Amino acid sequence: MPRWAVVTLGAAGLATTQRVFEIAVMRRDAPASRTIESPAAAHGFAFSRLSPDGATASALAEHLGITKQAAGQMVDYLQGRGYVTRVANVQDRRVKLVCLTDRGRGCIELGIQTMDAIAAEWAERAGCAPIATTRAALRAVLAGEDPASSPGLRPAW
Repeated sequence: MPRWAVVTLGAAGLATTQRVFEIAVMRRDAPASRTIESPAAAHGFAFSRLSPDGATASALAEHLGITKQAAGQMVDYLQGRGYVTRVANVQDRRVKLVCLTDRGRGCIELGIQTMDAIAAEWAERAGCAPIATTRAALRAVLAGEDPASSPGLRPAW
């Protein structure tokens, strides 16, 4: 991929992240049940790994590229705020699965709604055809990724 394309995608990703934060988190007119307290970008990346069937703290640590201790601290933080819960793993009773609660799944739904709102905003500004072309190009780029060897979406600490 040309360097200009990487820079452009990075800038678009940064702008989108900022926009998600503004819409979903900072809106003062949003009902309290729709706002996310103490947001951090890493939580969204964690939620993506935990959805839909949960994961162990070790798998979460690997996905995020952090230590198991840091993942455990993140799980404690999220559990304390009602976003996740730890449940028995039926395949291996020595470890617990970290699963999203209704509140955690609500954050994912809010994120999807927010991204839809941003896409609609972009389509209004640029037109539907350029947005569709961009999405198709990104799908083509991502289609070449081997899911087994690719870490997927995660923060670049």
